[in-house]
Amino acid sequence: MTSRLSNLLIHPSTRSLFKSFLAKPSGGLLIYGPIGAGKRTIGLAIAADLLEFKVDKSLSDYPYFTDLQPPPGKQEIPIDAIRQLIHDSKLFSVSSKSIDRVVLVEDAQRLSEEAQNALLKILEEPPADMVFILTLPSINSVLPTIISRLQTIEIKPVSRQMAEKHFQIADNAYLISQGYPGLLASLVQKDTNHPLRLGIESAKAVLSGDTYTALALIESYDDIEFANFIEGTDKILAALHKAAIKQNKTAQARTLLAKRKFIDLLKANSNVSANKRLLALDLVLKLTT
Repeated sequence: MTSRLSNLLIHPSTRSLFKSFLAKPSGGLLIYGPIGAGKRTIGLAIAADLLEFKVDKSLSDYPYFTDLQPPPGKQEIPIDAIRQLIHDSKLFSVSSKSIDRVVLVEDAQRLSEEAQNALLKILEEPPADMVFILTLPSINSVLPTIISRLQTIEIKPVSRQMAEKHFQIADNAYLISQGYPGLLASLVQKDTNHPLRLGIESAKAVLSGDTYTALALIESYDDIEFANFIEGTDKILAALHKAAIKQNKTAQARTLLAKRKFIDLLKANSNVSANKRLLALDLVLKLTT
């Protein structure tokens, strides 16, 4: 049977680790990397391979696959969702496969602290036929006790040569994506639904607009859109900075570096939503001058 994982653009050392996991799966896998790394796509491919799905079969049709998401209108996965998982894990499965239940928790940092503690209990003694796949932007985004129960694999960026061979292209997509396959694929395939792709488009609009328009645009974002905008701006500035260095434009490179450092400080701020207007004003002034 053709592996879905084999069709994806993945760094060779990362692919090797995923193959090892598939050959001998444990109860839990953590896939981590920045926004745009392609964590969800890889997680779905691994789930399909674990469940021995054919390429043309959808996971959504399988009753024992769970794609755990926050309730509609919410940003947090509550403890009740984990309690339901624990209840469902005790139900009899009609499948004869060694692995017949997979739970994907995308952006597991959205689990409430109560939900994380509840998840820890089932990760300590997972059912033999069940695998949990968690994705995170950083290995430090959930409780350390959860991390200790999982096999962790970091998604590394691919080389330009690998990207060009896979997509048959050679343009700015690689530079902006910094080699991370998820964002790279969305840029090449013009996927307008990818959240970071939207963040990049927002960053371009702000960087090319006047101060008033840019401020109004940023203030219209909700917290998730604002976070994606910050990540998108980071990617744009990194690409411009690298190009300036390559072209020996020292003054421009110095200015871009200062803006990148400001973005780094902004990303490190843990209370963005409470001060968004002040942050937005400061950000616009830094980016448009």
